[in-house]
Amino acid sequence: MLVDDHAIVRIGLASILGTKKNLKIVGEADCGETAIRIAPQVKPDVILMDMMLSGIDGAKATAEIHRLLPDAKILILTSYGTSNGIAYALKAGASGALLKTVQYPILVDAIQRLAAGEKVIDPEISRQLRKDPPVPELTERQTQILTAMMQGMTDSDIAKTIGLSQNGVREHITNIFNKLCAANRAEAIAIAMRKHLLKI
Repeated sequence: MLVDDHAIVRIGLASILGTKKNLKIVGEADCGETAIRIAPQVKPDVILMDMMLSGIDGAKATAEIHRLLPDAKILILTSYGTSNGIAYALKAGASGALLKTVQYPILVDAIQRLAAGEKVIDPEISRQLRKDPPVPELTERQTQILTAMMQGMTDSDIAKTIGLSQNGVREHITNIFNKLCAANRAEAIAIAMRKHLLKI
C-alpha cells in the first residue's frame, strides 16, 4: 500500500513496483486519514508511508495503523524530517525508514526484507538519530503553555487563559524545561521550534 500526498510519487512507485512479480499494489492513500481508513480494508503486508502528510502526519498514521493492523510492516519514506518524527514512527510500530533518494533496487529489497520480518533503516537516518536525538513528546497542556510562552505571555496571563493557578503553570514550565533540557524560556522556545514541536 502506498501512502504519499503527491500523486506523481505514488504513480512512480506503482509503475516500478508493479513490474515485480512478487509485489502487488493493493491500495493508495494521499493523506493519513485515508490511509487509516482503507488499510484495514485492503490488509497490506507492507505499507510505504510518507512522513510529511497533511492532516494526520505519517508518524501518527503509522501509530494508528499499527494498532489496527499489528502484522502489517510499515516502511517510512522521507525526503526530510525531524528526528522526533522518525523516532516516533519507529517507536509507534514502523519496521523501517528510508530516504526518498533510495535507488529502486534497494527499495524493492527493503520491502522484501520487511515482509520477511527484518528491520531496515537507512544509515543516514541512523546517523541523524544519533546526532540529533529526539526529545520526549510534550503533552497537549505543555504544548499549549509553550505556545503561550512563545507569544510572550506571562505566567499570570497563561494561568488566566487556561484556567490554572500560577503555581500550576510554573510546574508545567519546569517540566517543559526538563524535557527539552532548556535553561530558560528563550532556549525552550528555540529548541521546540528547531524540533518542530510548535505550530507557527
